[in-house]
Amino acid sequence: MTLSPFAVPFFSCTSSYKLSKRNHFLCKAKASLSPFDFNLFCEILEEWETYPNLHSCFSRWQNFVQVSGKSKPKFLSYSILSFNVRGLDLRWQEVLLLISSFKFDILVLIETGMIDISFYEKIFSNFKIFFQKGENKHGGIVVLVREGIISSRIRCDLPNVCVVDIKGEEDFRLLGVYAPNSKSWSWDDLSLFLSKKCIIYGDFNVDIMQDGQIAESLLKWTDNHYLAPVIPSSATSLRSNRVIDYALVRDLNIDIQIYNGNTSSDHRPVISTIPFKAARQKLENWNISSIDSTYNDYIRFLSLLSTRCTTFFSLDKYRSALPVELRSFLSYIRALSFRQIRTKCSILKKEVLFLKKIAKNELNHFFFSKLDYLLHIRNSSSPAAISFWHKSKRCLKPSSSSIHALINTSGEIIRDNEQMCELAADYYESFFKSSNIIRPHPYTDSPPVMFDNMDEVIPEVTLDELMSTVHAKRKTKSLDAHGIANFMFNFLHFDHWSLLLKLYNYSFQNSILPSAWKDTRIILLAKKEHICPPSLTRPISLLDSFQKVGEKLFLTRFRNVLFRRGLLPDNQSGFRENFRLQTRLLLFLEDLRSLMSNSSPISTIFVDFRTAFDQLWFDCCIGKLRCLGIPPAYLNWIYAWLLDRRSFIEINETKSRWFNIDKGCPQGSVLSPTLFITYNCDLGSSLASCTSHLFADDLAVIVAGQLGIKYSYQCLDLEKRIKVFIDHLEYYSYLTDQPINTNKTQALFTARAIGHPKFDIHFNSGSKEKINWVPEYKYLGYLISSKLGWDKFLKPHPYTDSPPVMFDNMDEVIPEVTLDELMSSVHAKRKKKSLDAHGIANFMFNFLHFDHWSLLLKLYNYSFQNSILPTAWKDTRIILLAKKEHVCPPSLTRPISLLDSFQKVGEKLFLTRFRNVLFRRGLLPDNQSGFRENFRLQTRLLLFLEDLRSLMSNSSPICTIFVDFRTAFDQLWFEGCIGKVRRLGIPPAYLNWIYAWLLDRRGFIEINETRSRWFNIDKGCPQGSVLSPTLFITYNCDLGSSLAGCISHLFADDLAGIVTGQLGIKYTYQCLDLEKRLKVFIDHLEYYSCLTDQPINTNKTQALFTTRAIGHPKFDIHFNSGSKEKISWVPEYKYLGYLISSKLGW
Repeated sequence: MTLSPFAVPFFSCTSSYKLSKRNHFLCKAKASLSPFDFNLFCEILEEWETYPNLHSCFSRWQNFVQVSGKSKPKFLSYSILSFNVRGLDLRWQEVLLLISSFKFDILVLIETGMIDISFYEKIFSNFKIFFQKGENKHGGIVVLVREGIISSRIRCDLPNVCVVDIKGEEDFRLLGVYAPNSKSWSWDDLSLFLSKKCIIYGDFNVDIMQDGQIAESLLKWTDNHYLAPVIPSSATSLRSNRVIDYALVRDLNIDIQIYNGNTSSDHRPVISTIPFKAARQKLENWNISSIDSTYNDYIRFLSLLSTRCTTFFSLDKYRSALPVELRSFLSYIRALSFRQIRTKCSILKKEVLFLKKIAKNELNHFFFSKLDYLLHIRNSSSPAAISFWHKSKRCLKPSSSSIHALINTSGEIIRDNEQMCELAADYYESFFKSSNIIRPHPYTDSPPVMFDNMDEVIPEVTLDELMSTVHAKRKTKSLDAHGIANFMFNFLHFDHWSLLLKLYNYSFQNSILPSAWKDTRIILLAKKEHICPPSLTRPISLLDSFQKVGEKLFLTRFRNVLFRRGLLPDNQSGFRENFRLQTRLLLFLEDLRSLMSNSSPISTIFVDFRTAFDQLWFDCCIGKLRCLGIPPAYLNWIYAWLLDRRSFIEINETKSRWFNIDKGCPQGSVLSPTLFITYNCDLGSSLASCTSHLFADDLAVIVAGQLGIKYSYQCLDLEKRIKVFIDHLEYYSYLTDQPINTNKTQALFTARAIGHPKFDIHFNSGSKEKINWVPEYKYLGYLISSKLGWDKFLKPHPYTDSPPVMFDNMDEVIPEVTLDELMSSVHAKRKKKSLDAHGIANFMFNFLHFDHWSLLLKLYNYSFQNSILPTAWKDTRIILLAKKEHVCPPSLTRPISLLDSFQKVGEKLFLTRFRNVLFRRGLLPDNQSGFRENFRLQTRLLLFLEDLRSLMSNSSPICTIFVDFRTAFDQLWFEGCIGKVRRLGIPPAYLNWIYAWLLDRRGFIEINETRSRWFNIDKGCPQGSVLSPTLFITYNCDLGSSLAGCISHLFADDLAGIVTGQLGIKYTYQCLDLEKRLKVFIDHLEYYSCLTDQPINTNKTQALFTTRAIGHPKFDIHFNSGSKEKISWVPEYKYLGYLISSKLGW
C-alpha cells in the first residue's frame, strides 16, 4: 500500500474555515470570561468534540450530577469509632473533639457507666443514641448513629451488649460489646443476634495472639459463625502491650487502625472504615418513536450541560465576612485564652476578659453598622438590597408553608424523607385514580354528531409566533421533572427554536406528544400545619418547560374555535379575555338588587366543588367537547395531552416513585382553565329556575320566590325552588363526576322583610348533610352581606388612587429667586431671639454679611428647581405650654414648634409663587376668608349675618351649625393633600416641592432645657410656617361645595353651615323638612371628614336654631349613623369672636 497526497482520508477532516472560526470564537470567549470559566468552557467543548457519540458524552456528564445533602445521603463508606472511654461523663468532651476531627458516622463507646440520656441527646444532637446498661456502675455501651442513616434497635437483654441494624447502600448489623472477665453471659449467647452481614466492635479483654486458652475458645466460636477477627497493628491497651479492642466481621470489608493522638483513657480509640461498592448510573435508551427519542436526547443534553457548567462545593457553616483587623484581633484573643488555660495565670485571665469585652463591643458595632447600611439601601436596586430582602422575607412571613413531617393513617409521625415521599405518593396515586363510571354514559356513548368543521386542522406555528410566545413567557428558575427551567430560554440559540418549531408542528398535525411532556414534578406545601397528613397538603405541579410553550400555542388556536362557535356563555367570567372579576361581581349584585326591588325573598347559594380542576374525567371531557362541535384534530391533541400522564413527589430534594395521573386538569397549565370552563359551559343552563353566575369553578346561584303572593307563601315557594335546584345540581355533579363540597356550600337569605325563615334543605335526597345558612359570604374576594350593604367592599381613595388629570400647565416651573427679592423678604421678616432646633435665631440675620445671602440664594433656587430640601430644614424644636393647669397630662399641653430659621425664608419665597398660581387658577372660593389678602374677618361675619337675616325675612326656620374639626391643622394627610391639590391643576413642580417639604419631618421636645429623643412627624401642617395656612385652605377649598343643601361660611378651619327649611308650607312641615336636611348635611359632612382624614370634634360642634316663631322643635340629630353622639343645641354661640344669639340681636 502506498501513501499518496491525493488519497481519500478514512475520516472527514475539519475544514480550515471552520477551524479558523472556532479559534476566533475561543479568542472572544477568553476575552469575555474569567480564567476559571474559560478553562471550564474549554473542557466542556473538548468533551463534546472528542466523544464518539451522544450517549458516551452524556455518560461522562452524568458523573457531575450532584447528590443533594438534604435527601438521604448515599454513603460510599462508613467511618466508625470504637472507644473504651472508661466513664463517658469524664471524657465526653474528648469524644466531641474526635467527632469534629474525623466526621464519624457511627460511634461505639464502651464502659460508659450510667449516663443521663437527655443530656447526651443535646450534646450529640446530630446522632441517634442507643444505650445498654452494664452489670455494674462502670459498665455500659453507647452506640451513636449519625442522622440520615436509617438505623433501628434490636432488643437484647444481655448487659454490655447493644445491637443495632444499619440500612443503607448495604444493610448490616452492628454489635457493641464490652466483655469483662466477670461477664455473666457466654459467647454462644451472642449467636442469636448475628446476621448474614454483621460486625462486632468491642473491648473483648482477649488478646488473640497472647492469651492462649481464653483466645482459643473465642476463635472457636468465631470460626463456627464465619466471623473473621480484624485486629489493629499495634497495642490498644495503654496499661499493657496487648490488643484487646478490635472487630469481628462477617461478609464485610473493613480497614482498621488505632488513633495515636493523646487520650486520657487507658485504651486507645480504634478507627475503622467500611467501604461499599458505588452504584452505577443507569443509562436509558428511548426507543418509543423518533419524536420521543429526539426530544428526550435534547432535554437530557440541556439538563446535563447545565449540571456540567455548575460547580458544587460543600458549605458546612455560614460565617459573616468580618474585617481583617477584627479577625486578627479575635485570633489574638483566642491564642491568649489558650495560653491562660495552660499557665493558669490570673493576670492573663483578667486581660483576656477585658479584651473579650472590647471584641464584643466591636462586633456589635460592626453588625449594627452593616444593618444600618442595609436598611439605608434596602429600596435600591443594588445586590445588597436584594440579599437583604431575600433574608428578611423569612421573618416577615407570618407562617411558612414547608412540610416538616407527615402523619400516616395510623397517626404515626413520619420524618424520614423517603418514607414521607412514598406516603405522599400512595395518597396522590389513589387521589388521581380514575373513577368507576357506570356505562353507557350520555357524554361518552351517545352517537356522534356531524358538524361542518370535521376536516378542520390545527394551523401551523410560524417561527415568529413561536419566538414572540417564548419572549412573552415569564422566566422562572423552578425546575421541571427533567431538571430544566424556562429561565434557560434566555440563553438558547435561535437554531434550537427551529428544531422545536418542527416538533410543535409535528405534534399538532399528528396528535402525538413526546412522553416526556407528560412528566410532572410535584412539590408539596402545607395548607396550615407543618406536620399534617397528605390530605392537608397542597400539591404544586411543575410541568415540562417546553410543553408549556406548546400549550400556549395550542391555546390561541383553541380559543379561536371557541369564539367562532360561541360556546362559552356570558355568565362565565373566569379565565376569559375582556371578562373582568369586578364586572361579574357588579352583575351579580345588580341581579340581587333588581329582585329585591320586587319585594321578593331571595336565596343565594354559593356552591363549592371539591377540588374541581383535579376531578376532570378525561373520556367525559372529550365526549362533551365532541358534542359541542370541536373539530376532531383538536380533540385528538387534547386527548393525547391528557392521557398517560405520570408524576413523582419531591420533598426536601428526595424523590418518590413515579405514579400515574388518570384524572384532573394538569395543574399549572395555561390550557387547563380554558378546557375546564369549556367542559362546564352548560352548567348554568342545566340548573332550572335560577340565575347563575360563574367565575371558573365558583358558582353563585340566585333563587327567588314567586311574585304577587304573601310573604309566607313566597318563602314556601322559595324552599321548593331551592330543593329543585339542589336536585338538578346533584344530577349535574354525578353526570360530570365533579363532587360537591357540602361542608363549604353555603347559602345567604336576602329580603326586605325582617326575620329569616327556617329552611331545611338537605343534599343527597334526605341525608344528614344540609345547606349551611350564613349572614355574609366572601364571594370573589368581596364580603356579601344579607342586606347588600357597600360597607364591606374595598374602595380605592379618590384623592390618591384616581387616574391623573392632564392640565395645560404641566411644564410650569417655579420662578427663580432674585437677590433683591431675597433681601426684601429677609428685611421684612420679624427678628426674634427664639432658637430653632440647631440653635439659630433669625435675630442673627441682622449680622449676616451680604455674601452669606448670595450662597443661600443658590440654595433656595436649587431647592425650587430640583424639589430637594436640606434635611436640617425639617428638624423642629417643640416647647410645651400648659393649656390650663401647670400639672397636667401631655394631651392637655399646647406644643409650640420652632422651625428652622432659614427654612422660614424659603417658605415665604415659595408662598408668593404658590399664591400666584392659586390666584391665576381661581381655586380659593369666596366663602373662605382665612389667611387671604383683602379678605377680612369682619367682612366674613357681616356676610354671615346678612345671609341669616335674608333667610329669616322669608319666615323660614333656620339652623346654623358651627363645626369644629379636632386639631385640624395637625391632621393634614400628606398623600391625600398632594393627590387633591394635583387634581386642582397645581403644576407638578410645585407639588413635588410641597411633598418634599412635608415628608421626613422630625422633632424633639424640650422642657427646662432638657431634650427628648428625635421622633418622626408623619401628618399635619408644620406649625408656625407661613405656608401651612394657605396649604390648609387650598386642601379644603371644596368643603363648601361638598355640603349639599346649605350655605357655608369658612374662616380657616372654622365652618358655619346655614340650613333652612322649605318655603311656602306650614311651619311644622318646614321643621320636619329642616330636620331631614340637617341629617343630609351631617352625612355629607361626615363623608368629607372621613375622605380627608379630618375628624370632627363632636363635643364642640354646636347648633343654633333661629326663627320668628316662638318655641324650639326638638331635633334629634346624631353623628355616625345613629350613635350616641349628637349635636348640642345652644341659645348663643361665639363665632369669630362675636356672640351670635338665636334672635340675631345686636
